[in-house]
Amino acid sequence: MLAVYCLRINTNNSEIAMLKYIVIALVGLGIYIGVTYKDQIDDVMNARPMEDAQDMLEDMGDQAADAKDALDKQLETLQN
Repeated sequence: MLAVYCLRINTNNSEIAMLKYIVIALVGLGIYIGVTYKDQIDDVMNARPMEDAQDMLEDMGDQAADAKDALDKQLETLQN
């Protein structure tokens, strides 16, 4: 509908300006709702357990990298 409205030949600048203000207001409202109700949205979408699992995987990857570095250092000391 927005594209059809913008493509009308007989539109004047005030109609286009008003449409821009409405779009900006709706985007601002969406951002406000997203920031204000983020926790409730996450609860409804059940996103927190996935975030926890992703954090756990990242921690395991970091621990594995640290263990590899420690083993590399020990191998270097043994070779010298």
